[in-house]
Amino acid sequence: MEQVVFLFDVDNTLVDNDRIAADLKRYLTHEVGEGRQQQYWEIFEQLRAELGYADYLGALRTIHSRTGSSPARSTRSSTRAPSARPSSSRTATSSSSPSR
Repeated sequence: MEQVVFLFDVDNTLVDNDRIAADLKRYLTHEVGEGRQQQYWEIFEQLRAELGYADYLGALRTIHSRTGSSPARSTRSSTRAPSARPSSSRTATSSSSPSR
């Protein structure tokens, strides 16, 4: 029988919530600007009041549903993750190799 364990961090003993919030604020300001960063925190605080807990991902989902984009996604190509698709040269090489 599997046991489920819940950990509640009510006094910042497991996670430094203040540091996470400061790091996220800096990141969002850098990536999407002051306005979108402020919008994120307004939604975050609304959710916190409604739910009774900090829902960082819920705030991202809410912004995405309202605007069609996430504040965590940058429009800068230099910060995007590389594509998972193989390059055309790799595809040509793999298609000419014998199948197993």
